[in-house]
Amino acid sequence: MKKNKIDINNSEAVGILDQLTTSDLSQQDIYFISYCYGEIITNQFSGEWKNDADNGPRVDNIGGNPAFKRWPHELVNKVITNKNLSLQRYFEDIAFVLGD
Repeated sequence: MKKNKIDINNSEAVGILDQLTTSDLSQQDIYFISYCYGEIITNQFSGEWKNDADNGPRVDNIGGNPAFKRWPHELVNKVITNKNLSLQRYFEDIAFVLGD
């Protein structure tokens, strides 16, 4: 986090994570980006980490809405495989849904 200047308490760090997704990434790097992204979501909108036995870690109860959940690892993988997507866009979508 220090190396890439990622402050999980600052939503501007999403842009840094987006830049990292364009690099040659190891599986560990992908997990790191996913964790940071999930932490930024929980810090910005509230939420709580849960472990889904089938799909891995997810952020539940985003914005206090029990039905609103996201799997950061899944979102990061989508961005890596589809260059037309971005973590920033997903972040903005969350804010839009919550009315922030």
